[in-house]
Amino acid sequence: MAKDLIDDIKRSRRSLQDVLPAARPKRAIASSEDYQPPRRDERPRRPRRRWPVILLVFLIIIIPTVYLASIMFGRATVTVTARQLPLTVTGTYRAVSLPASAASSSVLGFQTMTIRRSDSVTIPAGQAVPVAEKSNGTIVIANRYSQKPQRLVANTRFETAAGKVYRIQESVLVPGYSLAQGKMTPGELAVTVTADQPGADYNGAPTTFTISGFKNDARFQTITARGKTPFVGGFVGERKVVNPVAQAAAVTELVRQLKDRLLAEASSQIPNEYVWYPSTAFWRLGEVRLADSGASTTDASLKQTVKLTQQVELVAPIFSRLELSQTLARQLVPSYDEAPVLLEKIESLNLQPLGAFSDPGRLSDFTFTLAGQGVLVWQFNVSALARDLAGRGSSDYQAVFVKYPSIANSRATFSPPWLIRFPADSKKITILTEKNPSAKLSSTTNQRDITNGN
Repeated sequence: MAKDLIDDIKRSRRSLQDVLPAARPKRAIASSEDYQPPRRDERPRRPRRRWPVILLVFLIIIIPTVYLASIMFGRATVTVTARQLPLTVTGTYRAVSLPASAASSSVLGFQTMTIRRSDSVTIPAGQAVPVAEKSNGTIVIANRYSQKPQRLVANTRFETAAGKVYRIQESVLVPGYSLAQGKMTPGELAVTVTADQPGADYNGAPTTFTISGFKNDARFQTITARGKTPFVGGFVGERKVVNPVAQAAAVTELVRQLKDRLLAEASSQIPNEYVWYPSTAFWRLGEVRLADSGASTTDASLKQTVKLTQQVELVAPIFSRLELSQTLARQLVPSYDEAPVLLEKIESLNLQPLGAFSDPGRLSDFTFTLAGQGVLVWQFNVSALARDLAGRGSSDYQAVFVKYPSIANSRATFSPPWLIRFPADSKKITILTEKNPSAKLSSTTNQRDITNGN
């Protein structure tokens, strides 16, 4: 039994070779004559590395293209703050009648603004009476004779080619001509003229005129006139009259309405560079014109009506905003440097003429007081600044502002932001102005002052 157990143990023992898989037979090594290289299409393909090519294209083409495009389409914005000075205006001033071309730093000049409107109402008619009325209209007198103003006396005759004569009722001063780059600009003045004779024959469209009194004189060809408005109002015949009380009441109301309309329109009629003050308004009232309204009726209880027409002219001195601002600066700012300045809200000042104030069209000068508050702002040439900045490097552009002492400080932004120069085209440079809330007391005026911060 012990022998059988030992035999069983001997039979169950296994070698390591019995456990491991049988080794694969070695492949016979072929000779060099039998070796065949693998075909081309059977070689393993290596992945291509494209990023060096992309980087090269980016460096050579994309970046220069983007940079050149940014230069071509780039823009710059410069925000500047002008020198400013809060100002308390007070004092007495004198203004002299001067044409716009005769501005002077020694005196304050004014020109005359004239605005006219007319309107009509109907009122009950009364008894018919004979009427003889003269036509009138507006002409423009042109002075090509002299650079000095030329005075025309009252009743000066203006004659048409057809021989009809119209006259001015009062003396006028026609501005002299001006010369700019060899070109003459005649001095002009609009005036109202009245026909020499009554009647509808003097009504009609505007035409040209000569001055009869200048015949055989060089002024006959060089001081002339042209019609501005049609000539109307000439009439000879019978016309219904109205009750004087009713007429006076209608005229008063019509004049009031026309004055309100003219005051509302005055500020929009003058150029932006001028300013006027309602306290200097002078009113010219035209003749009251009556005409049959043509309203007839079969009802005997209804009376025929008459059309009443009234013309009103507003005449007032106007001032250049720049000249008036500089006049105030000379008187109120001891350190004023004669640079162009504008007083903000200059129209809100309180102007009051001194003494009797008559028709500004006839005044050679007048004196007035002026009072109020404002901010004096130094001016600069925006277009010239843009031209000076064009093509400048973004790091040294502040050197340009040395030429502009009216500017207190500035800052620039670029689009796109990596631009290192201002666009060469000045039209691509935008100049913005802003108010500077910071200020300090001036040692000369005891008022807040803003100095040049460049």
